[in-house]
Amino acid sequence: MRPERRRNDPAGLATPEEFIDALRALKNASGLTFRELTERAAAVGHSLPTSTLAGSLTRTSLPSAAVVTGLVRACGGTGEDAERWLAARTRIAIGAAAPDEAEDPDEAEAEPAEPAEPDEPPRPAAPTARRHRRRLLTAAAAGGLIVAGLGGVLAVGSDDESRDPVAEPTPESADQHVPPLGDVLLRPAHTGMCLTEGRERNGRTDRPLLVQRECATATAAPPRLVLQQAAEGTYQLLFVHPDHGPGCLTVDQGGQEDGRLLAPHDCNDGLPHQRFVIEPMDVPTAGGYRIMPAHGDKCLGFIGPVDEEGAEVAQMTCVGTADQQFLIEAAD
Repeated sequence: MRPERRRNDPAGLATPEEFIDALRALKNASGLTFRELTERAAAVGHSLPTSTLAGSLTRTSLPSAAVVTGLVRACGGTGEDAERWLAARTRIAIGAAAPDEAEDPDEAEAEPAEPAEPDEPPRPAAPTARRHRRRLLTAAAAGGLIVAGLGGVLAVGSDDESRDPVAEPTPESADQHVPPLGDVLLRPAHTGMCLTEGRERNGRTDRPLLVQRECATATAAPPRLVLQQAAEGTYQLLFVHPDHGPGCLTVDQGGQEDGRLLAPHDCNDGLPHQRFVIEPMDVPTAGGYRIMPAHGDKCLGFIGPVDEEGAEVAQMTCVGTADQQFLIEAAD
């Protein structure tokens, strides 16, 4: 496959370096500065901080799903375009084979892959993160057009960054800190309370949910909140109860809407709505993180009133406010 075709077709990319190179080419071909891309992403409902985007395009590791989606949409792509890029990102992350490069794409059509079954239970024999992630693949590998309206061959080089006032951080500065694993205290930056088990304040159900409470109350009774590594680049959050055992916090039904609550269910590393991307977020509080469900482009936040004890954690559109920032500390 010719290099220029690789850049036009994310399904043909094979390595993180090629993927990031193609994203840079996409950005350069748009003719937009980082700041303009941030504004365009916000206009279509995506959070794409300028510094995060700049850092992601200078790394050697794959950018987050939220960055990929935000950049593609900011460059004029549709949701379908973004799904093609995300499918390519997932395939590269798990090390799956790229489409056959020996065939000329002008003469042969790739056969669609069979749809994955993300809710399939993990295999009992020595499951691995790679095997779980493989279930996330979809038929998108059969083809993929680059963002609508760009057209033509994307040029890798461009000097438009010179007019962007925001300096690009180095790969080292982009990864400022990582969260601790094991038993943790997870505290929302806007209240300083602790996350623990609770119920819906409106009494609609009586199931256990993730809520905020005063830390003295939260730490005095089970469950423990445990953070563990999941498939590459993601984490799982567990309620560990002495009577009911562990349960992985899960976005209700894997929905994409704002307001979906988090409740514990049996753990399955193959479910993207049971895994989270955790990224450094030093504003408004230094040393914080934002937590994003891996199945979409939302951030964890709260059902209002957000300052109230018992406020339920839910996925929300990312806006970068303190009620979407969390401090993660190792529990004593």
